[in-house]
Amino acid sequence: MSQSKALELDLTCIYQLWYMSSESDYNASYAKNNTYHCDDNDIMGCSWRLTQLLEKAYTATTKIQALRYTGLALHIVQDFYSHSNWVEIHNFSYLLADIESFHKFPPPSYIQTGYYPDVFFENTKAQFDCYFADKNSMKSFIYGATHDCLNKDSNFTKRGMTYAENSVMTLHELAGEYAIRHSEKIIE
Repeated sequence: MSQSKALELDLTCIYQLWYMSSESDYNASYAKNNTYHCDDNDIMGCSWRLTQLLEKAYTATTKIQALRYTGLALHIVQDFYSHSNWVEIHNFSYLLADIESFHKFPPPSYIQTGYYPDVFFENTKAQFDCYFADKNSMKSFIYGATHDCLNKDSNFTKRGMTYAENSVMTLHELAGEYAIRHSEKIIE
């Protein structure tokens, strides 16, 4: 973001960022579109959407427009780390995903996001197997991985409550730390 459009994070800014990030889940026009959530293993579509929103934020004519597009973009970043196996693979390296470039340069084939809704995936045995995959298996592409299987949106999901390797930090908390670091990079 250029210096002239740099954001001061006052309460209005924080509210707009939070509001639009929340809208991604609750507004039907965003909620049913997998590119706003990095679902259905459409990482390239998620990347394209993120880039589109950031370009709109950078060229917005008002502060409110810029904040709204940025809020939607930050939701995509958060969902990428919560809905993919990136955190399981990179653990505490804090290597940020180049989500913004994945529409031009696809991510490695072992990076995946889960299918949503879970009943969409026809092979129920594959879905079941994903739930019981060990930590090392999560570092590879798992056929049949659903959103619920990979989801780290809270400490109350199966994957979210799992502890990161050699840590007392859960995968949900680690995904959150990745999302915070990536969000800070975007806001700078």
